[in-house]
Amino acid sequence: MDEIPDSSPQNLLQDYESQLDRPSVELVLFYGPPCCGKTRYYFDVYAQTHEWVPTRRILETEKLSLHRIIQRVVKLLKAGRSVCVDDTNQAERTRASYVQAVSREIPAANIKVVMFNPSGGIAQIRFSAEWASAYWQLREFYQGSGQDFPE
Repeated sequence: MDEIPDSSPQNLLQDYESQLDRPSVELVLFYGPPCCGKTRYYFDVYAQTHEWVPTRRILETEKLSLHRIIQRVVKLLKAGRSVCVDDTNQAERTRASYVQAVSREIPAANIKVVMFNPSGGIAQIRFSAEWASAYWQLREFYQGSGQDFPE
């Protein structure tokens, strides 16, 4: 038989006060294939409230390890800033690394995993990848020629 929780006024007050002490930070991990709309979703939904951590770009430009990126995420959360990790996060071990580090350092942080599963399947992903590639090549061409890129 389950034990009935103590609902005395003193206990309820302590529970309420412990809720107030919790930081209101959140870690959101995007999980899904490349070019399926994760970055767009971030800018549409989370840009106003969460720091953007585009793991793939950081790995390419700053040459940081996954461990260092996780440390950066934890540091942002400790500073009271919610974070959105924009990456494929395909390996369960990778997602678990984020969750374990954040749970250990900021136990009261909210953690969400948002899975992206494009309705158009692999064809949609391939089309999006080609579109993105053409967009960035064209943008680079315009910038190199000194012309304004038509947005």
